Amino acid sequence: MATFAQEDVFEPLSQYDEQYTAPGDEVGRGASGVVRRATRKSDGLPVAVKTMDLRALRLAGGGGFSIARLRREVDVLRSLRHPAIVRLYGAYGDQDTVLLVMELVEGRELFDAILSRGKFDEPSARNIFSKLCQAVAYMHARNIIHRDVKPENVLVSSDEPPRVTLIDFGLSKALLEEGDEEAFPLLATSVGKTFVGTPCYLAPEIEAIHQGGADAPRSYGVAVDAWSLGAVV
Repeated sequence: MATFAQEDVFEPLSQYDEQYTAPGDEVGRGASGVVRRATRKSDGLPVAVKTMDLRALRLAGGGGFSIARLRREVDVLRSLRHPAIVRLYGAYGDQDTVLLVMELVEGRELFDAILSRGKFDEPSARNIFSKLCQAVAYMHARNIIHRDVKPENVLVSSDEPPRVTLIDFGLSKALLEEGDEEAFPLLATSVGKTFVGTPCYLAPEIEAIHQGGADAPRSYGVAVDAWSLGAVV
């Protein structure tokens, strides 16, 4: 069972209680937790709080949950500040519960927007895609790959033009270069090798690594997100 070491990325739950109100109205839920609205006490800022019951996730077993992966997600998100990337304000936890305090982003998934509209006209699609590319380029300039870029992980607001926000960094990874260890202390490897992502948006090199063979690549880099962006278009 994973433990919360003193040097962990998670602050004590008591600090959450000091800084934020109790989570209230539900705004969404997924396999790993429930997202509810809360407020930052210091300035009244509305936030989204994802509550994760680690006991239930451990019991569920094969759902792919990993404390190590969650720590990596927090480590990556703390390093990113971009208008088209969801912001993490804080991470709090103990042995049984984790609270991730995120920016409260209004809008819906790009996937749902596509279904409801049927299609986007070229100017609207170009605007959304340009903002998404800017977010991915910002990550890649910092040697970070998302590894799950898809319409379900992009939020678009109802504004015109819409605000575009890339979310769900659970599969993200920092590709460390020499000297980067202090910036990402929880990320130990320098190349991508794991078979992760969503099939329709998966880059060929990830598939090739999974299939193996003498000619299969041994690793991949930030280009896998570029393939996923193309699939989104």
